This record gives sequence, structure tokens and C-alpha cells, in this order.
Amino acid sequence: MAKIHKYAFPSTVSEAAKTLSKMKDGAVILAGGTNLIRSIPPETECVVDLRNLPLRYMKEGTRALAIGACTTFEDLLASQPAKKWAGGILHKAAKAVSTKMVRVMGTVGGNIVRHYPYNHLPPVLIALDATATIVDGGKKKDHPVSDILEGDMARKLGKTALLTEIKIPSYARGMNTAFVKLAKAGSMWECSAIVCVALEVKGGICKRAAISAGSALPRAKRFPAAEQILVGNKITPELAARAGEAAMEGLTGFTSIQSSPEYKREVLPVLIRRAILEACGGAAI
Repeated sequence: MAKIHKYAFPSTVSEAAKTLSKMKDGAVILAGGTNLIRSIPPETECVVDLRNLPLRYMKEGTRALAIGACTTFEDLLASQPAKKWAGGILHKAAKAVSTKMVRVMGTVGGNIVRHYPYNHLPPVLIALDATATIVDGGKKKDHPVSDILEGDMARKLGKTALLTEIKIPSYARGMNTAFVKLAKAGSMWECSAIVCVALEVKGGICKRAAISAGSALPRAKRFPAAEQILVGNKITPELAARAGEAAMEGLTGFTSIQSSPEYKREVLPVLIRRAILEACGGAAI
């Protein structure tokens, strides 16, 4: 059982970073608290509450859409930029989050830092080439979201390192997207699979493609071989099916969340095919 003897309410990012640096592994970061309140590590001595930090915003710039780490799913649903950028995939992902209570409390940063396989935003953000601004030991640096989902940075986040902002590059703004979630019930947070597709199509030809999946795998993952099948070609149902099959080549380590690994191996290429066709305006077949 954790023996918490300090509860900090920093008013600046710098103050939060200093507190985390002093406490080292004995601190945890609290934002929405939807997951942390159920799983506080036993070594926790200090809680750093982010409620007073100015990290709840969405700002459209010429280079990127910036999203503060404390922005909630309900904020995404109410945001015009979230509805406009990248075919509204942020809005779609937020709408698919279980209940109103969770959407009001859950934050963008928490959905990445407390990364459960079925969290909705990691596959969305890696498909959009998003970066995360991390303050670690007082130093601020941008990292690709795909790089912070595992390894050393994943272990630091929420303890000694603080995620402050997500940036989605401006070229993603006009991309056609699809967000597909497979679950026993639409209101469930846990799900068998999430597939995200982002396409740039000009003159009927795919110029840029991103395909990602979550929940079916322990960490959200991109599929470069499948993406390359689409780039430079007109997307057809047959090509979409080829991309789905290419994504499965050498793929292992499926999770058992809601359904068996064997089922996920069978269904994931089908979901990828459907998402590709949805993103390019075709009927999901």
C-alpha cells in the first residue's frame, strides 16, 4: 500500500518538473485520474496534481495543431479543430470513449502516459505523425508519439517525466481518415481492436498513407509495408485487401482482450481493409 506524505499542486510546468525531479521514482502525476486512482504504485510517496497547470487547450497554428496534455475527451468533442483536422478523427476517437463520466475526466495526456493497449488515442496519434512535448529533468524536448509508448521514456512518463503537449503536423489537416473500433459493445472502453487510417489522395492516387492498430496488440503500431502498397496507386477493394494482408506478415504477440489472439489475426486485416475504403470514401465491405 502506498504511503503518500506529499500532495503537490504546482502552478507552472517548471514547478511540476522540479517536484518530480526531487521525488524521483516516488512520485506519480495526477490529471484526470480515471486509471491512476485504481492503480497507485506501492512505492508512491508524492502525488503531483496538474489541475492548476495551463495545459487544457487546443491551438491551431501554421505548422501544427497543439493540444494541451490536460485537454479532456469532452473538450475534443466540443472542439471545432478536432472536428475539422484530419477528417475529424480526433472527434471520432473521443466519441467512441465509453461513458460521459470518463470523457469528462479522461485527458489526452493520460491516455498516452497510462497506456493500456485499448486506449483510443495512441493509434490515432501515431497515424497522424504526432509528436509529444516532454519535460524530463527540467529539459523540454519533442518526441514522436510512437517513440514514447515503450522503452525508457514510457517508464519515466507519469513519474519523473511530464508530457505537456501533443502536436499534429499541419500536413495531416486535410488527410482523409477512418477510425474503426471493434468491441462487444460500443460503450466499452476495452475492445478487441482499433484501426486508424490516414490517407492523402490527389487525382485519385494515394500520395501518403498511414495505417495503425491498437488493442489487438500490446502497443499501438504502424504498418509501413501495408502503407507502401497504397502509395502511388488508385485505391480499390483489392488493393485495400492486399494492404490488410501485408500488415499481418510476421505479426505476433496479439493480446487476449475481449477476444482470442487467433480471432484478432483473422479480423485485423478485414478491419484494415474496411478502414482504408472508408477513408477514401468507399463503402465498407
